[in-house]
Parts: sequence; C-alpha cells; structure tokens
Amino acid sequence: MSKQLLIARIDDRLIHGQVVVGWGRVIGFQLYIVINDEVAKDKTQQNLIKIAIPVEAKVLIFSIEEAIEKLTRVVKNKRAMLLFSNPTDVLKVIKGGFKICSVNLGGLRKSEKKREILPTVFLDNEKIEVFKELSLLGIEIEYRLLPGDEKVDFMEVLKNGKFI
Repeated sequence: MSKQLLIARIDDRLIHGQVVVGWGRVIGFQLYIVINDEVAKDKTQQNLIKIAIPVEAKVLIFSIEEAIEKLTRVVKNKRAMLLFSNPTDVLKVIKGGFKICSVNLGGLRKSEKKREILPTVFLDNEKIEVFKELSLLGIEIEYRLLPGDEKVDFMEVLKNGKFI
C-alpha cells in the first residue's frame, strides 16, 4: 500500500472525525498535510490537530509558501491528504507550481453573506469565482463527504443552481 496517492480536500474544519475516520481508515493515509497560513502560526491549533491524527500517520502543517516549496518532496511515494480550509489557498498552491488534478469538497460553513449551495457548502460570490478559476485550470472539483459516497460534480451543481 505504499503507492503514492494524493487527495486534496477543502473543508473549513480541516481535521475532524470525518477526515480521520471516514477517509483515513478507508484510504490508509500515511501523511496528513494541513496547508493554512493561520494554523502554521498558531501552536495551540497545531497541537489540537496533532492530537487528532492516528499514531500510525504523520501530520505536517505548512503555510502556503512552505507548501509550495516542500510539497513535491514530502508527498513522494506517500498516501497523503492535503487539507485546505478554502479554495483560495488551493489556487495559490497550484499557481505556485504544485500540481493538483482534483479537489474533494467537504464542508464550508454557513456565515453572513454566504449562500447555501449544498447542505454543507455555503459560499459567497468571491469563493464561487475561485472555484470557477480552478475549474478553468482543468481541476476536477467533486463534492462528497466520505469516500463511499457518490461523487457529485461541484461545477455542475453551481451551473444547475444558476450560481454561475
């Protein structure tokens, strides 16, 4: 099971039971990489994230800049999950030169000025534009909470719901 497998996921909660148990136990990740500038500066959040990871896996926490510099090297020959809290950070990493072909969308919570797109996805117009840009770059964006769930083409959801 040492073949490289890379899953990039957007979920504003980053690491939680659905990620660690729902995805991690099924896929057998060796490495979880949180890519978030705020978390990279916050030791308390880092410690909470490290506690949530199973002992058989490793966690790395990178700023966007560190991720662009180090990802290619650290994911080599690993089963890894990249965790982003928003699509803008994914776009920055891709524009920085790291190749991501597909993004799994988990949850983006409700807040003021955001519209419900799906039961666990709320977006403002700015984030919708970022998803459009990712799609134009050829990135597949799929929505599914767990690996056994049916894949939903997120851009089709945006088009059919007349959000774009």
